[in-house]
Amino acid sequence: MFSFNFKDKEWYNFYMPRLLKTAIFISIFWLLPVLANAQITPEQVKDFKAEIALAANSEARVKETIVYDFGATPRHGIYRNIPYKYQRQGVNYKLRLKVESVTDEKGESQKFSRSFSEGYLKLKIGDPDKTITGTKTYVINYTVGRAVNYFEDHDEFFWNVTGNEWTVPIQSASATVKLPGQTEFKDLACYTGEYGSDLSNCTKQKRLDKSAEFIAQALQESEGLTLVASFAKGVIAEPDFFQNFRYFAADNWYFFLPLAVWAALHYWWLTRGRDPKGRGTVVPFYEPPANLGPADLGTLWDEKADSKEVSATIINLAVKGYLKIKDLGDKNYEFRRLQSDNSKLDSIEKQVIEALFDSTGQKDSVDLKSLKNKFYLKLHIITNDLYAQVAKNGYFAEDPQKVKKKFIGVGGALTVIAFVIIQISNQYFSFAILIPFLLSALLFVIYGRIMPQKTVKGAITQEEIKGFRWFLSVTETERLKFHNAPEKKPEQFEKFLPYAMVLGVEKEWAKQFEGMMLSQPGWYEGQPGATFNAIYFGSIMSHMNSNMSSAFVSRPSSAGSGASGFGGGGFSGGGFGGGGGGSW
Repeated sequence: MFSFNFKDKEWYNFYMPRLLKTAIFISIFWLLPVLANAQITPEQVKDFKAEIALAANSEARVKETIVYDFGATPRHGIYRNIPYKYQRQGVNYKLRLKVESVTDEKGESQKFSRSFSEGYLKLKIGDPDKTITGTKTYVINYTVGRAVNYFEDHDEFFWNVTGNEWTVPIQSASATVKLPGQTEFKDLACYTGEYGSDLSNCTKQKRLDKSAEFIAQALQESEGLTLVASFAKGVIAEPDFFQNFRYFAADNWYFFLPLAVWAALHYWWLTRGRDPKGRGTVVPFYEPPANLGPADLGTLWDEKADSKEVSATIINLAVKGYLKIKDLGDKNYEFRRLQSDNSKLDSIEKQVIEALFDSTGQKDSVDLKSLKNKFYLKLHIITNDLYAQVAKNGYFAEDPQKVKKKFIGVGGALTVIAFVIIQISNQYFSFAILIPFLLSALLFVIYGRIMPQKTVKGAITQEEIKGFRWFLSVTETERLKFHNAPEKKPEQFEKFLPYAMVLGVEKEWAKQFEGMMLSQPGWYEGQPGATFNAIYFGSIMSHMNSNMSSAFVSRPSSAGSGASGFGGGGFSGGGFGGGGGGSW
């Protein structure tokens, strides 16, 4: 019989508590992983099943049954993102997606919201006021239009069943696809893995009911199942030209932006930009109309003020006795002031004089080369004032330069907007969007040039300028036909030469005086030994005009998809459909 003495009791009291503590510690240590796994079960899709029925009108009816295991972590539900927007040959190609219902396996409706953004139909399924743990089944029914690809010898359904953007693994994925009637599929293929993978860790088979079945197991995060099924042409109706055009127009509205812009601009021009009618007839005019100077006349003629008007004004000032011009050779000229009293000059002529010489009046000569890289600053002021002057004098309804800048500014803004769109959302827009935006911008620039509207006074004066230009450019034979044409006089040649320059007919004007004895004007000193005549002088003035224009504008330089799923075209994530999902 077991006996227990005092020493045994002492041993028991001393060691037993320590042994017990050790045993408990070891038990807890070994049980911790088990308890942790019991508490934190990773989320996963246990089963993803898609049933797809293709109709003769090319619409696909899709039923997705998703068995989602939330584990022990409380969640509200799942989200499912299905892409509908694709790039095909540089333009948008959009599926027609329509969600019909979201239920559970018993057919009871589930609360959900939908939105179209970033090229996806985004479904958020669940109740924000309720949480779920464990396994839950969701059934999503939707229809898809335009999901069939058409080829010369076959048509095919290329569909990303699960998508490659799931944030959880999918234990089992399967899909069945059926054609209308009892039509059989020709060829089948399937792909698995991450986007772009050509692995085929899946099975495919044609079933007795003429449907095709595809199965894949153990897909990890970002892995999916994609199927390709081909069939004979004619089984599913192919859209005709007009249907495809309507789809294209709806998906790529921006390609029609230039047409809309043209219609709007043309209407604006008809109502607010087209010049009113003048007298309706053009007859020869033997003097500059309305006592206009060369600069005003040139601006009114082509609605543009630039260095040409300033050059002609300088020559006109010389003709009027305010300047003397000396040809220094090597495309250089000296301008010498002859009068200091500018009171009889108009505002533009005064500005040109002051721009050539110091406004203080201390400098009385300057050469053209010294104005290079400097005069452009003053040219800008002169031309702006010239635009304002023709408007102020009643020839235009509004400052023509300001009108042009408004339209050109809009054109520039459209160009910037297009590049910004490409930069911030290049995954949703192709560079093709630049084409319609740039064409629209070009239309604004073109219409901006013709949009300044003349007044009735301006329109009548424009007709008179046409008559005056006609007089300056005709041949001698035609001139004789004019009624009461003035007799040609030598002084007439240099008087109207600045006007001929802004109207671009200085050579024609000089030719009218061919053979006439002319003396060199006192305001011009040419190269020694040169023979003077009208043709020669007209050519000299034309070259001088060109040289002055170049110098006046001179600035200092600064320092400083639709492919087949067969024959190597298939991969996981290819085709239509796809997307992904997760919980929330």
